[in-house]
Amino acid sequence: MSVNPATTAARVSTAEGREAGRFVGTVLRVRELGLIGVLAILVLATTLSNDRFVNSQNLRDISLNVAIVALLAVGQTVVVVSRNIDLSVGSVLGFVALITGSLFADKYLRGEAFDDAISKLVSSGQAAS
Repeated sequence: MSVNPATTAARVSTAEGREAGRFVGTVLRVRELGLIGVLAILVLATTLSNDRFVNSQNLRDISLNVAIVALLAVGQTVVVVSRNIDLSVGSVLGFVALITGSLFADKYLRGEAFDDAISKLVSSGQAAS
């Protein structure tokens, strides 16, 4: 039985590629675990210095504040992945927050006019972008 050198070389290069892929995967996992470890140390240190840091109200507030940024990050990810560069997300958020605040101050977002206010907010966000 004869051994084809081209086939043998292809098998060796495929095996080397798999090893390189495993190495990269391991490095990425270790880096993420390091970040989680640093975050855990920061939370533990802050909890030890302030008893009220890890309570239900604070966790709720953090979750509510993170939700806005997470929604913006998902939208910005879609823009960047589709190879369109748009850095106006912050200005659109600020503009819509200004409109929302003024509508709440005028008590326009309470009662029957809620649907009309939502449509105005959406259209102002689209017009700003």
